[in-house]
Amino acid sequence: MTDKSSYAQIVKTTSLFGGVQFLGIIISVVRTKLIAVFIGPAGMGVISLLNSAINIISSVSGLGIETSAVKHISGKYKNDDLKTVSNTVSIVRKLVLVTGIFGALLAIFLSSWLSSLTFGNTDYTWAFVFISSTVLFKQLASGQLVVLQSLRRMRLLAKANFYGNLMGLLVSIPVYYYYRIDAIIPTIIIISLSALAFAFYFSRKIEIPKSKLTTKELMIEGKDIIKLGLLLTISGVLTLLSSYLIQIYVGKVGGLEEVGFYTAGFTLLNSYVGIIFTVMSTDYFPRLSSISDDNTKVRESVIQQSFISILIITPIIILFLTFIPMIVKIIYTPAFISIIPMVCFGILAMLFRAVSWSMGFILIAKGDSKVFIQTAVVFNILSLFLNIAGYYFYGLEGLGFSFFVYYVIHFFALKVITKKRYDFYFEKDFYLLYLVCIGMCIVTFMIRYVPNATLKYSLMSLMVLLSIGYVLYHLNKKMELKSIFQYVNTIKKMTDNLKVGYRKFKRGYHKLKFYCSVNWTKTLYFNFKKFPYDIAKKLPVFFYGKIHFQSIKGRIVINGPIKTAMIGYGQHFETATKSKGIAEFSLYGTLVFNGYSHFGKDVILYIGENAQCEFGYMSCLGSDVQVVCTNKIVIGDWSGIGYESQIIDTNSHPMKNTETGEYYPISSPIYIGTHNAFSNRISIMANTKTPDYCVIASNSLCNKDYTNLGSNILIGGIPARLLKNNYSRDWENEKELLKKHKVIEI
Repeated sequence: MTDKSSYAQIVKTTSLFGGVQFLGIIISVVRTKLIAVFIGPAGMGVISLLNSAINIISSVSGLGIETSAVKHISGKYKNDDLKTVSNTVSIVRKLVLVTGIFGALLAIFLSSWLSSLTFGNTDYTWAFVFISSTVLFKQLASGQLVVLQSLRRMRLLAKANFYGNLMGLLVSIPVYYYYRIDAIIPTIIIISLSALAFAFYFSRKIEIPKSKLTTKELMIEGKDIIKLGLLLTISGVLTLLSSYLIQIYVGKVGGLEEVGFYTAGFTLLNSYVGIIFTVMSTDYFPRLSSISDDNTKVRESVIQQSFISILIITPIIILFLTFIPMIVKIIYTPAFISIIPMVCFGILAMLFRAVSWSMGFILIAKGDSKVFIQTAVVFNILSLFLNIAGYYFYGLEGLGFSFFVYYVIHFFALKVITKKRYDFYFEKDFYLLYLVCIGMCIVTFMIRYVPNATLKYSLMSLMVLLSIGYVLYHLNKKMELKSIFQYVNTIKKMTDNLKVGYRKFKRGYHKLKFYCSVNWTKTLYFNFKKFPYDIAKKLPVFFYGKIHFQSIKGRIVINGPIKTAMIGYGQHFETATKSKGIAEFSLYGTLVFNGYSHFGKDVILYIGENAQCEFGYMSCLGSDVQVVCTNKIVIGDWSGIGYESQIIDTNSHPMKNTETGEYYPISSPIYIGTHNAFSNRISIMANTKTPDYCVIASNSLCNKDYTNLGSNILIGGIPARLLKNNYSRDWENEKELLKKHKVIEI
């Protein structure tokens, strides 16, 4: 690979994973925001504590295999021949299975203790027992992803990470929506299962030959992987311990508020700016591991990575220094303004961290465990000492300054170590570039102290433009910007593919939401109880939400072609989204449907013995409509009854003429014509008969024959009377919209 193509590859993978990480952050923010709405601060606190506790178990039981496996697989992968890594991949997958099971059992064993330690009681013991399975799922997922990373199948790795996060979001949100705080445990499990499913799916796209391992091979190579992994775990624990001790010291000297400021400042540095290093390491580490035996190639790779790291981080640092007040206010609140001096010193440290980070991977790639653990211990002690001293003398700003000093020392120390052990060194042209970048960042840092705001931000804007121009100039020299712009087209295509994927997921999400809204117990029971098998298997009647069957011993007839979900009871097609859960269905007589028909939420339908209720094609009842049929009710095609209306064909009690003693009919049929539009809160009583193409105003009482008034009329009032002629809904233009809105196609 030529120098230009090497630089282009680094920029390409950085852009790819930068985009994926950015989308991942957006997904995380969206998920956190929606979850906060659904379960509130208390629920968020429970999720955070459960995840933190289980992540510690996962980290300890994982034995660092996630990183050490990358070094071993990459180191053995030669000439694009998958056979060279088949044994190692098989060993890694066995190890993650064992460590995953061990971690899950450890979480179960410690569940009571974890509950007491985390929440102060044992109420969450069973919660830890259930989510212990996620330790296994995470380990198995990492076992698949490290193979993709080691073999540098970056597109597959990016897709696995992105789609796993996205699916976790799409599945968890409706679960939280319907079950609120009770959804915490199932959702934690679902998210980890989602990540595992996509990790398996994309890793299976690489067909690695299966190999038979002897016990000796498993023990020898497995031991090497675990040995390096343990050292990485120890290093990680030392870093966490150092940070923990600093937080304790800051808390004791400055109080909890100072700890909050410290955490907020270093979250900005490590989580938002430091993510650049995470992104770049995805490709850099396996690339370096694959050539770790050749010091010349290692040197070339580290120089290339350092070069790109510096060029990427420099304009980011200058932009950060320029807009830091705005960034702090957006991410936090104006109350956190006091962290700005600390963060400004800390961001300068990133210039030295970028290069020392590139050199530090040499130790891991070469498996130099002795030097690695020695440097980890010494550097963590140094970091602890400098941070305590910095805070003791200068407070929060001193913490930022000590962070800067630490990485300057870290840079020079690693230069000495890598030169002595691996003959690593930088060329003069790199130092020239590096010094210019350091100079631009320091100048921008000093401009912060200019008292005139207009002059200050004008100079800072100039530094932003200079840094971007300088970066583009050197990138063009190394790799030709044309190749970057060509890659922009690739990113555009990938974005288009993501849009298509998003639309598919959106459709899938709405389908999932629809299926979750169906009352499957009542739907399956009713269809297979009331229809012959050939009809029942198509499930023509769908019930949604909570509904009570008082009786379904009557007869149901569907005239016309049978379609799935053609009749919806409790269907959501109105503005209101919530149901009171009071829907009732009582069928003693005959219910007839002449095609598609739709009932809204909380409808109460009663059809008495020997009575017949008939619904025409595309007829509908709005929410909270009550139908009492003891004689006969016919609702014509395309006719709809608005919400909170009632259709009653009976007086329910015998009524008589007190003068003559004559009894009035206790019930009389109701006939609703076709294309009738009943507004809300209308009472439709016995003897009602409406013509075709009739509109009935809200809060009316219908109780007689209106067909002599003709079609295309508006009636209303108590009792209803003719209000207007030549009045009708625009049925020709509305019909397709109504079909699209109400007809369910499965």
